[in-house]
Amino acid sequence: ITIITYLVYSPKDYCQLVETYKNYYEEYSEKVGMDYYKYNRLDTFEQLALIKENVDYSMMNVSYEMAEDAAIKCVEFIGVNKFERFKIDVVSGDLFD
Repeated sequence: ITIITYLVYSPKDYCQLVETYKNYYEEYSEKVGMDYYKYNRLDTFEQLALIKENVDYSMMNVSYEMAEDAAIKCVEFIGVNKFERFKIDVVSGDLFD
């Protein structure tokens, strides 16, 4: 089963995901008229009130953090071959997402 899984395995392109998540962030940021940093300077109750008013605030925050995470992984995996990526994804559990 492992050999078959490896043969059909295609590693995620985190560099492409960065662009996708950045586009989502820009879209949501524009919708709510606020950026990630301004939103995170608010206290918790103000953030919750905004999320209750419009879920796009939460989506803006999440898409920014996902873009940051993908950017880190993009840099980490530069030059890593398919077999090494496969081992990393199996051990981390990312293969099963």
